[in-house]
Amino acid sequence: MTVNEQGILGNLVWVLPRPRMPYYKGGFPLHFEKRLWRLLGKPNPSLVLHPFGGMAEIGVRCDIKANTNPDYVCDAHNLPFPDESFQIVICDPPYSNEENRELYGNTGELHFNQWVAEASRVCKPNGFIVLYHDRWLPKPPKCSYWMRIVVMVSQHHRGRICSIYQKDEN
Repeated sequence: MTVNEQGILGNLVWVLPRPRMPYYKGGFPLHFEKRLWRLLGKPNPSLVLHPFGGMAEIGVRCDIKANTNPDYVCDAHNLPFPDESFQIVICDPPYSNEENRELYGNTGELHFNQWVAEASRVCKPNGFIVLYHDRWLPKPPKCSYWMRIVVMVSQHHRGRICSIYQKDEN
């Protein structure tokens, strides 16, 4: 159980190595995905979605850039999947519109409320939505806090916050 009797959210700190070469800007630290997958119960990889993850290791990979070799070339603001298709949705978006332009060119602005609503839409009830970012983001619609993981990579590098939310039952 991740929330104790006093209602305090569970917190972890993971210190992980930097991504292996060839380094992809925005890639997860080494071992992050496998640790997260184990923490969330090792679901079938076909039930794990990465709306911003053309280079992800586990699950169905979506990206707006075809050169990352995703399973689906699509925009996270409008996912091509039916409602309640995935047990886990892991969102690692660019951390700003400036970074988005640097990584993806002229693909438009990021709209948090839109892409997080899509993540919630395609997540099964009792499934998990993971928001990996440089700040603690608001919870997705129809979700409750489950756990927060602070991810440290190395000295002189910003930490990341992995906020995990569980989708409420219908």
